[in-house]
Amino acid sequence: MSQPDTPSKGPAFDVGHTHPDISGGWLRAATFGAMDGLVSNTALIAGVAAGESAHAVTVAGIAGLLAGAFSMALGEYSSVTTANEQIESEVHVERRALRTRPQAERAELIGMLMGIGLTEQTAQAATDEIHRDEDRAVNVHLVREIGVNPAEKPSAWLAASASFAMFAVGALIPLIPYLLGYGSLAAGVACGAVGLLIAGGLTARFTRKPAWWAAGRQLLFGAVAVAATYLLGLLVAAVI
Repeated sequence: MSQPDTPSKGPAFDVGHTHPDISGGWLRAATFGAMDGLVSNTALIAGVAAGESAHAVTVAGIAGLLAGAFSMALGEYSSVTTANEQIESEVHVERRALRTRPQAERAELIGMLMGIGLTEQTAQAATDEIHRDEDRAVNVHLVREIGVNPAEKPSAWLAASASFAMFAVGALIPLIPYLLGYGSLAAGVACGAVGLLIAGGLTARFTRKPAWWAAGRQLLFGAVAVAATYLLGLLVAAVI
């Protein structure tokens, strides 16, 4: 007798699109790092330039770059690690519940599956299939209950590295004229503005927003921060 065909484990259909991995956390960290580096160091340079020499601006800008990059990296690592530890805590809670109260957990998942449109019979069959593997059951329960898949936790090291690198790149851009010996605030601000436009436009490739909109938004936010810091710098220089 011929054996029935077994279903392929690969993709059965071409759905016409793919999804990027948005669970790693690197895009958020990289975007935040680049924008923070551009805005904070451009604003710092503007604030210091309001009352100090070009040499002081250069020293302050380099110090701001280093301090900000390390701070961003450590902050990203700590925040992602803490979030992952919280997920692991919920995994332990769910795993213990599956072992000590299996019938209650089964009824809970059946109810959740029925809530998304499955019939009771189909939900019961799906739940029994899912609960045959404890790890799979834990993942499905947590996805349905708190919207988190423990199998897709972001990497703390990746987030920290992306944040450090992009902050340093962003913070370096407004410093370029000073490092080249020009010592011009206008040139530094112009470099920062170009950097904001480019960074905002690049994020649009991932978010599918219009490039002009993403770039303009970042430029507007940066302009407000730089202008406010420059005015405050003038005020402080006048007072002291």
